[in-house]
Amino acid sequence: MRLPAHAKYLVKVRNGEGVEDVPDFTPSKDVYTVHVKCSGARTVTVVERANPKDDPTTVKCSSPVTIGRVYGDPVKQKLAIQATDDARWTLAVVDGERPF
Repeated sequence: MRLPAHAKYLVKVRNGEGVEDVPDFTPSKDVYTVHVKCSGARTVTVVERANPKDDPTTVKCSSPVTIGRVYGDPVKQKLAIQATDDARWTLAVVDGERPF
């Protein structure tokens, strides 16, 4: 997965499969950028652990890389990635707004 140069990582690149909690992180401002790549399923979902049904983000595994900016208060974030059929995924979270 290609990531921006000189980025401040809130969650360093992680590889996994199936369902896993993302390590908690706190952005320095009101935006952070999530980079996700997956294979082995049609989609994976990134959710807030406290509210998994509240506006989850679905990632299509047919895309080379999905990048999403998340806006909110700079407070501790608790995310999880949910992948069906033991899909493999790669995820990284970068502080701030990064170009797509």
